[in-house]
Amino acid sequence: MKTVYTLKKGRRVIALLLLLFFFFSIAGTAYAESEKQLSVLAIWQDKNIVASLELTPEQVKEIQEADEEARKKRTDLWAKMEEIDQKLYRILAADVINERAVKILTRTKAGVREKMILQMAEERLIVGRILQPEQKEKLEQVQKDLEG
Repeated sequence: MKTVYTLKKGRRVIALLLLLFFFFSIAGTAYAESEKQLSVLAIWQDKNIVASLELTPEQVKEIQEADEEARKKRTDLWAKMEEIDQKLYRILAADVINERAVKILTRTKAGVREKMILQMAEERLIVGRILQPEQKEKLEQVQKDLEG
C-alpha cells in the first residue's frame, strides 16, 4: 500500500524547511568528520609535520598515494549523497509526498553515510600501518596541539 500525504502550502513549506535543516545538519556533521580525517591523511603535505614525525620518503609516498585514492572514494560518496539529496528534495517539494519513497531514500542515504564512516576508519588504519609506534605517538601529540 502506497502512503501519500497532502499538506497545505504553509505546512508543506514548514515541513520542507525542517527536513532540509535535518539533512544539512547530518551532512555538516559528516563533512566535519571527513575534514578531520583529511588532516590525518594529508600529513604528507605539511613539511613541518613530516619533519616532526621524521617520515621517510617512502612513508611520505605511501601516505600520499593513500590520500589520493581516499579522496577519489570520498568524492564518489559525496556525489551519491548529493544525488540522494536532490531526489529527496524533489519528492518533499511535491504537492503529494510519497512516504515510502522518502523512507527508501533516507535508508539509502544512511547506507552511503555508513560507507563514508567506514572509509574514514580505513584511512586511519592505513596511516596507522605506515607509521612506526614512535611516529604514532608524535602524530597524536601534533593532533592534540592543533586541536588545543
